[in-house]
Formats: sequence, C-alpha cells, structure tokens
Amino acid sequence: MGIIYDIPKYKVIDPSPNFITTVGNFSFDDIKTITGLTAASTFGGYLAGASNGLRGPSGAVGLTIGVIGGFMVAYQSSFGRLMGFTENSGDVAAYTPMKRQVWND
Repeated sequence: MGIIYDIPKYKVIDPSPNFITTVGNFSFDDIKTITGLTAASTFGGYLAGASNGLRGPSGAVGLTIGVIGGFMVAYQSSFGRLMGFTENSGDVAAYTPMKRQVWND
C-alpha cells in the first residue's frame, strides 16, 4: 500500500480498509453511480455502432466499460469515506458501536 500524504478532514473509520470492507460500505449513491454510468455508456456504445450489425457488440462493450468505470468511481468514493477524506457522517453513525442498555429488573 502506498503512503498517503494528505491529512483526513473527517473522522477516520478504517485507516486501511480492505476490498470486502470497501465494497460492503457502498451507499445507495454509489449504487446509483454504477447504474447511471452503466446505462449511459451502454446507450452511447449502442449509438456508436455505425451499422445494425455492430450495434449489439458495441453496446456490450459500452456496458462493460460502464460497469467497470462505475465500480471504480463507487469504490473510490467508499474508500474515501472510510479513510476520512470525504464527508462521512452517515458512515460514522453506522459504524459507531451501540451503547449497551442495562435493564434494571
């Protein structure tokens, strides 16, 4: 892993998140990013097919590019929230352990 020279501006949840932690931290906005980029690039790939015979394959290439690109953007967003480089108040609340409630009988 590389050396990070920036100082986190928000509370650090995990200073060195692994792949499973980062993907598990995907928010609804991250899923929307993946879906939006996939849809846009699939449509763009379909339109880029010059003839009817190439529209399907070029749409499939656009779909592949959209899924990979959307995943990379969502991963970067989730990684930044976990490491405290982007706003993460919702994630901090979700990762803060709940206080145990003591029952007095």
